[in-house]
Amino acid sequence: MRYLFPFVLILLFIFRSAMKKSGRKQQEADRLFWERESKANSVRKQDIEHLHYITIPEILPAIATDNCQIKKYLEQLENMRDKKILNLTGLSNTDIKMAYGAANLPFLSEYDDNFTELAKTLAALGHLLIEDGLTYEAVYFLELGIQWGSDISSNYIDLAALYIKNGCPDKINGLLDKAEKLNSLSKNIIIQKLQAMM
Repeated sequence: MRYLFPFVLILLFIFRSAMKKSGRKQQEADRLFWERESKANSVRKQDIEHLHYITIPEILPAIATDNCQIKKYLEQLENMRDKKILNLTGLSNTDIKMAYGAANLPFLSEYDDNFTELAKTLAALGHLLIEDGLTYEAVYFLELGIQWGSDISSNYIDLAALYIKNGCPDKINGLLDKAEKLNSLSKNIIIQKLQAMM
């Protein structure tokens, strides 16, 4: 019993030291965050007209279907044609303010939300087209999603499955290249899933 007491004291000392160290690291991280946020809030408004906005093609493949959900997604794409769409995946609000000025944040957030809606619509549409046996059309819409930088894993996996089905498994390498360039939390998961399909 008497040997246990010093052991407990040592453990308490180690625990207390670790907690202090962790607290100091968190305080430093918080300080750096608020310092950067303060700088970001003072960045002057930049010209955002030159950014790489996404333009939905004027002519999309004609799809003969009775599937109401497919029609709904096609209508959504048509309705998005006049919206400004910008892929800012992986950038925080602070990053956006630092690059383009705080005054542009509401606009750029809206344009990025439009991109998220577009990416989800393309992935869902592609999946439904596959289920309806419209694989040529599915490839078209899924490839658009990849071209525009979608980070939705089903977009990659569905397209890779179609490449395999169509006898073009080598095209998965192109998907891997695109996935490698993603600035997204889903990047590693997408890469792992694609590699498992090869």
